[in-house]
Amino acid sequence: MLAFLAVFVGGVFTFALGSELLIRYVVAPTDGFERYKAEFRNTRAPVAAFGDSHVAAAIETTADIVNLGYPAETLPLMMSKVRSYAAAGHAKRAIVQLSPQQFAIYRADNRQDEMAAELFGQSEPWLKFIQPHFRRYLLEYWSTLIKDPARLTGSKATAQEAVRSEPVRFSELPVHEQRNSAEIRVQLHMPLPPGRTVDQLTSQLFGTLDDIRSHGVEVCIVEYPVSSFYRNATERAPSFQALRTRVHQLANDKGIPFVDITDRIPDSLFADPDHVAAAARDLVTRLVLAECFASAIDPGRGSSAPR
Repeated sequence: MLAFLAVFVGGVFTFALGSELLIRYVVAPTDGFERYKAEFRNTRAPVAAFGDSHVAAAIETTADIVNLGYPAETLPLMMSKVRSYAAAGHAKRAIVQLSPQQFAIYRADNRQDEMAAELFGQSEPWLKFIQPHFRRYLLEYWSTLIKDPARLTGSKATAQEAVRSEPVRFSELPVHEQRNSAEIRVQLHMPLPPGRTVDQLTSQLFGTLDDIRSHGVEVCIVEYPVSSFYRNATERAPSFQALRTRVHQLANDKGIPFVDITDRIPDSLFADPDHVAAAARDLVTRLVLAECFASAIDPGRGSSAPR
């Protein structure tokens, strides 16, 4: 019995030590989320863009603006990030994404508490392998290390780079594939119908925007480009239209600029039904800055308004 216990304890210790070395010295140095945390905490850009993969794919970080979008980010986490960034005194202007898919049922009630705790430094245990971001993929890391070590030692994409790569341009697919792909995405993104949950989320969101505006931060709401196939599919979805109408009305009532550029980018510049390709990033960035803060951005600098 003692021998078995000794072997068991030794095995656990060896696994824990190996996991810590694996994460700390192999995975973490090139991990996209680790770099994102550093950028979020250290950037001092006066204009920051917040949102999910639509933002991560569409905005180019320049002297004018920092892209703080992150794939699959939910509204509760986005609101927490906006508050945190504004409270730190970094932002003079905030560009906040507001799109119907952010109210989809699989995202609406997801607070992403563990990710928030890591991002804001509220929960950073000394052992890196038990941090939630790494812990959830620990067995996958071990499996990859055993089967293909090069995949772990190579450079990993940042949040923005991860949504830039597109093996086949969306517009190069057959039309029926583009249409089917867009319809599947729209079904996945279907926002909740009007009701208590939507009311709570919109109330919390606009409450956050009111709060940071009271501290002198200029706010602009943006709905980012989607392909014509995606737009056509949403036109047949009443909950998309209801959500847009409500958000536009609230923004108008509060005097917050709402920039809708869903139809401003040609289908040839999309990586998939609702994410622009890397080639469109500079164009979208200039478009957002021009339409949100035309009078505040120097047109002679980097990502200035298009002329």
